[in-house]
Amino acid sequence: MGSVVFVGVVEAFKADEWPSMSTPDDLQGVHASMPGTVRRDIQRTLLQASTWCCLLCEWHNLTSSTTCSVCKSPKDTAHRLSTWAKPVSAIKSLMFRAAEQIVMYDDSHLNATQLSAKMRRQWTREIVKGKLMWKRHFIRAACEAFTLRKIFSQDGLHDIEWTPLDHRGYMESVWSAGLAVSSIYNTEVAHSAFPVKCLWVLEQVAATIVPYSALHLKVKTHRHAIFNQAMDMLLALDTSTARAIIRVEIHGEAAQDAGAVLREWYTVVAENILNESNGLFMISNREDQTYFINPNSAHAWHRKSNHTGAFRAVGRFIGRAILDGQVLPLHFNPVIFKAILGVPMSLDDIELLDPAMFQSLLYLLKHDGVDELGLTFSVTEPRGDSYTEIDLMYSGRDIAVTDGNKDEYVQRMVHHLLFGRVEAQMNALIRGVYDILSPTVLLVLDHKELEILLCGYSEIDLNDWRENTIVLESTSPDASSVIDWFWQIVDELSPTNRIKLLQFSTGSSRVPVQGFKGLTSYDGYVCYFTLKCVEYKEGAFPTAHTCYNRLDLPTYPNKQLLHDAISSLLLCDPTGFTLA
Repeated sequence: MGSVVFVGVVEAFKADEWPSMSTPDDLQGVHASMPGTVRRDIQRTLLQASTWCCLLCEWHNLTSSTTCSVCKSPKDTAHRLSTWAKPVSAIKSLMFRAAEQIVMYDDSHLNATQLSAKMRRQWTREIVKGKLMWKRHFIRAACEAFTLRKIFSQDGLHDIEWTPLDHRGYMESVWSAGLAVSSIYNTEVAHSAFPVKCLWVLEQVAATIVPYSALHLKVKTHRHAIFNQAMDMLLALDTSTARAIIRVEIHGEAAQDAGAVLREWYTVVAENILNESNGLFMISNREDQTYFINPNSAHAWHRKSNHTGAFRAVGRFIGRAILDGQVLPLHFNPVIFKAILGVPMSLDDIELLDPAMFQSLLYLLKHDGVDELGLTFSVTEPRGDSYTEIDLMYSGRDIAVTDGNKDEYVQRMVHHLLFGRVEAQMNALIRGVYDILSPTVLLVLDHKELEILLCGYSEIDLNDWRENTIVLESTSPDASSVIDWFWQIVDELSPTNRIKLLQFSTGSSRVPVQGFKGLTSYDGYVCYFTLKCVEYKEGAFPTAHTCYNRLDLPTYPNKQLLHDAISSLLLCDPTGFTLA
């Protein structure tokens, strides 16, 4: 197969055309210390680990953890039943009358992180009469539910539609006509804990990657243009290159991509995706600092053209990150992850998106005298450089909201806030994800599991870091003291500075799903964090070999000099590839 060239962005090579990649002599010993395994192997070992189940979000945590890895709640934290809610059987909705097993909870005592984590168990997929269906188990507010139903054909994603839950309390997940549910949905895996699901997803994804010997891509970019060129490259991918292995080269920077340049490329692109000045996303919930699609992106997108194409590129970026095993600082609002999976949504999800708006809509449902508020079936939002009144229904601005129609008003507001105002952007993002990933791969996950698969963990477990670190031999008698000083200094760092040190050392600001034992090198093999003491020269700083997750520490004569050196590094931009 001949090479395919995307001018100025990507080159696709056959194996015999790819430049050779050698390991520097001083790093040869690193490989001998590694286990020769990939993340899937590490994930298998976690299946046997002893765990405890969080009572709030039902996440299985390692026994060594004193708080839940997902909701951050201490052990034995439970939620309480609502004190104000009517019995579910008294709710007017046909769907709720037919589903009295649904429980109503008062979640007002939960913070945003806890609420998002608990909501992962609100809906589960079940097979009912040979069909794959959604079932709801609890609610926060009595309101009808809808889903972004994805309809797939043999050629991929065919259509996306906002569909109401039917009166039976179930929602069919629509797939290709004639396909047996057993061929698209693994019930055993779906009902298992996350370690089992994660391993299954990793194995499914690995099977779709184009063999390196058949085709691989070389991304050539300039640091000042990484984001724009990445968006162009992602849109240029076709069916032959969408799942090919990528290597990155940044003009004018010394490092060869043995993994760290790719990690840094992913991090820079992710940060720019969420940069509000680029116009694609904006902070929607300031309590947990999560981002949602900018409804005004057609005007705000900084390149001023094809904003839906930009969202399709973002979707492909998400798919590629999962394919490549990258963990990213993409602080998306849970609504986006639920939309990708097609999880049904309702007024409950407005609380995740905009807590103040949720309280306002909840107030309307619980109180009479709505007529006095002067509301109409319309909203005023920024469009372009000005504000525009948008009807929620035909001539909505002329229809007053009353006690008699307030339920419909709330339903239309929920649709508008979650989907209607961002329909084109959301559809493009979802299509982009499934341009890369098989539509069945993510079916076994809930929205928090998808988030953790993509984003890993932001908090650093120092014990995990230290226990999964290799210290290379040194001839210096002071080496052991320097290593001890290093960990003492890391222990004293703020969470933010620990993350910066991690990024300086490995090229990534996030910890893999498997913890520090899941760090990898360019070839996908596990490459533990490594420390080596080297000769000290006055004014010397620690040196990072990010491609191999290694940090060289000069044998400083005292702890203060090491502390000062690390402090100076943390004041610098951790990006760039000129140190090693």
